[in-house]
Amino acid sequence: MKPKHGLKNERMRKRFVFYCCILALPVLQFIIFYVYVNFNSFVMAFTNYENRADGAGYVTSFAGFSHFKTAWSRFADSSYMITNSLLLFLSQTMIGFTLALLFSFYIYKKFFAHGVFKTILFLPQIVSGVVFGLIFMYLVDEAYPVFMSKYVGKDVEYGLLSSLNIWVRRATVLSYCVCMGFGIHVLMFSGAMSGINEAVVESAKIDGASLVQEFVHITVPMIWPTLSQFIIIGIAAIFTDQMHLYTFYRHSAGELSTIGYFLFVQAKGSDVISDNVTKLSYPELSAYGLIITAILYPTTMLIRKALTKFGPKVD
Repeated sequence: MKPKHGLKNERMRKRFVFYCCILALPVLQFIIFYVYVNFNSFVMAFTNYENRADGAGYVTSFAGFSHFKTAWSRFADSSYMITNSLLLFLSQTMIGFTLALLFSFYIYKKFFAHGVFKTILFLPQIVSGVVFGLIFMYLVDEAYPVFMSKYVGKDVEYGLLSSLNIWVRRATVLSYCVCMGFGIHVLMFSGAMSGINEAVVESAKIDGASLVQEFVHITVPMIWPTLSQFIIIGIAAIFTDQMHLYTFYRHSAGELSTIGYFLFVQAKGSDVISDNVTKLSYPELSAYGLIITAILYPTTMLIRKALTKFGPKVD
């Protein structure tokens, strides 16, 4: 029979092995997909690649800031993509967050059929986004003209996603994006509201606070940290969100393109050496990403500080 200290050491060793096994996967993912990818992107932005004479691999050399010049010229000429990216952020923040807050408050107060609404609103997060995208595309592009012709008596030649009017196509895609992000926002906001101290709410009711006053002066300030974090995440993702455009248009989004969609399509068909004037190489795309980071990082930090300092206070 093993002594007690021997059994204790064996248990400690097994626990240590167990903890190492549990932590191995997330640590490995962090090293590969964050440390390595970002470090490699930084190095690639300053590296020039040329084909070897024998065709076996590449010869590398220091590129200086040449890739940044190319990337900046493409970024500066992409005003419509920047506009679409900003419109996406504003629609999700101003419209999506406002509606999500109101529906979350409805669920939090346990009004009629609150559980049913919560389930319905979260369904898009359970089913694949591609599936919802295809269903939505069928409804607005195939079913919409038939509905307008049969029930409204108006012949419509094009669906909403195929309309010749850019604003119709843009509003359709933005509406879909707001709806797709709605469920997770409602879930998070209603979860944050459930942590509000009921004594504070009861005290406000005793003082004569109405439902609107409770929402504005108690609920929103109490969940402000959660709301502000979503705003900050949205700012950080302004130039990476592709607005589901690839699902709807594949490689032909045209004037609807966002910076995120542009980067996705470019990376999908690029190589370390660009053989097409319309395509950026991987080093140029890496430089493009660093330019975006240089713009968004200080912006995100400043807005984060402003939201913390000037946001609604509980007291």
